[in-house]
Amino acid sequence: MIIGHNYFQSSESDSLFAYVRVNDMHSSPGSWSAMAALWGITGDSPGPRPRYHVVEVARAGIRVADRHGLPAVTLQVVAKELGLTTTALYRYVDSKETLVEVMADVALGAAPQLTGSLADLIRTWCRARWQVLRAHPWLAEVAPRTTPRGPDGIAWTECLVAGLAEAGVGDPLGIARLLAVLVHGHAGGDEIPTDPPTWWAATVDRTAPRTTGLLQERTSGPEDDLGAAVERIIASLVIESAYGVRPPTARP
Repeated sequence: MIIGHNYFQSSESDSLFAYVRVNDMHSSPGSWSAMAALWGITGDSPGPRPRYHVVEVARAGIRVADRHGLPAVTLQVVAKELGLTTTALYRYVDSKETLVEVMADVALGAAPQLTGSLADLIRTWCRARWQVLRAHPWLAEVAPRTTPRGPDGIAWTECLVAGLAEAGVGDPLGIARLLAVLVHGHAGGDEIPTDPPTWWAATVDRTAPRTTGLLQERTSGPEDDLGAAVERIIASLVIESAYGVRPPTARP
């Protein structure tokens, strides 16, 4: 939703680029230089030619994160991985936040090819996204941007949005964002405390008896939970497409 609009108000200006503008309010100007390099847009810059491409910097960070987790990723560690000084790494990324953003985009890789029915394309996209997040567990710790800025992130969004739109789904961008957040959240694993202190368990049992009862009965894991949630969304969208029903807040 664009800042300044009412929550339930739709607008023709709610475009991809409007989402980028709102989402980018806190991005540093230097981070766009890394994004430009990811997109293959280069300009004349003073000094010698860079030793690495920003994709190679991202892959070095990915190697560190895959081995040791996201907290281990620092500019100093990644610079050492590449045989650079920390100061030299600033030529490619201006901060750890930018480094992690380019890592996340490169780790996604190529977007899946979506074919078949509405249900098929949603299942294929969610399964592919899940597999990437499980292959790189640290990705689940990276808060997803409302709209990604890198080429692979945009490609993942575009292929799903295009498939949903061709299937006649209302608000395909909104549904694509919903599915991305859904997969991302489940890939983080089950965060139920495994060995809570007695006081916490007793307090939660007393204050949330229905929730604790259901949790105790629960036998499924994050992947099964995700699959069930995706199927419920598919069922809703199939009904909407078949009968021309649209939620009152859906954008065209």
